[in-house]
Amino acid sequence: MAHNQTWYNSQRSLKPITFATKNASTPHDPTDGGKHCDFCKWQQYTAQDCFGRAERTHAVTASNLFKYVAPAQGLVLFKDHHDPLQWDFDQFKDLVDCSEEWFQKAYEQNRWHNTRDGITISSPVYPLFVWNCLGRAGASQFHGHAQLMLSHTPYPALSHQYVTIKQHPTYWKDVVAAHDSVDLTINLTDDNNTGNITAFPSICPWKDSEIVILNGEDNKMTNPGFQKLLYAAIRTLIDELGIYTFNVAMYNMRGIGEEEEEREREGGQGGGREGLPLVARIVGRGKLSSAASDFGGLEVFGQASIAHNDPYLVLQGLKAQVAGLK
Repeated sequence: MAHNQTWYNSQRSLKPITFATKNASTPHDPTDGGKHCDFCKWQQYTAQDCFGRAERTHAVTASNLFKYVAPAQGLVLFKDHHDPLQWDFDQFKDLVDCSEEWFQKAYEQNRWHNTRDGITISSPVYPLFVWNCLGRAGASQFHGHAQLMLSHTPYPALSHQYVTIKQHPTYWKDVVAAHDSVDLTINLTDDNNTGNITAFPSICPWKDSEIVILNGEDNKMTNPGFQKLLYAAIRTLIDELGIYTFNVAMYNMRGIGEEEEEREREGGQGGGREGLPLVARIVGRGKLSSAASDFGGLEVFGQASIAHNDPYLVLQGLKAQVAGLK
């Protein structure tokens, strides 16, 4: 995508690795199957936000005790399921639905108003959902969970994207068209007729095996078609490609402080999110058997990446997962 660069070489997955971990083809659970897991005992060992918890049958939110984003940061976790990789659609749906409710509650708790020229406007908000699965992806807990962040200022990478889209309003439409021209897109129309949700393996992934899902219909995390494609994309990495450690992000959610989205942002921060689709991105973070980082000087200083999996291989796995959706 805009100003991204990826180098493809599948042979790199075969290179000798000095920094290797023995018998690490499956995730190691340091909590002894949940016996020593704080999240399995979330009622006793997690705090709740001042506005309470969002809770469903399979998921629940908690306050993040080690916050790095203001004004609000929480987390959402699988309530009665410890394994971060073995979960079904109902469990995943509850995780996403709880997240959406948390964003709404956090916004209502932390909104502020300003009057200018006789017009009262509310605070801008930038919700961000981030799921780091296992230690290689940045997780500090084995138990499946995601970070929920609400900021009054845009995150730098997204701010750059807003600037790009302001200059190039058809950006996402053109990105989809580029992937469609090489037969890499999948469109899903769900039973509720909420319109087409689009997914594609990126031809220029930030990290290996990236899949992008766009919801330009209603931009909501709770859209059934969006949830199904996002579920299928994550399961593609796990079940089809054997990638057990990954990052997931969602941003540009609508319905959270919508009145703030209809005006220009101040301070040269790149404008608002008017007309942008809800975006989800999933990337793999390498082999569990490797003790070496998948981020090196090329990524840190060159801001380019190396991909091992051909996007058509990723597409094949995604099609298999979508075919199995109910």
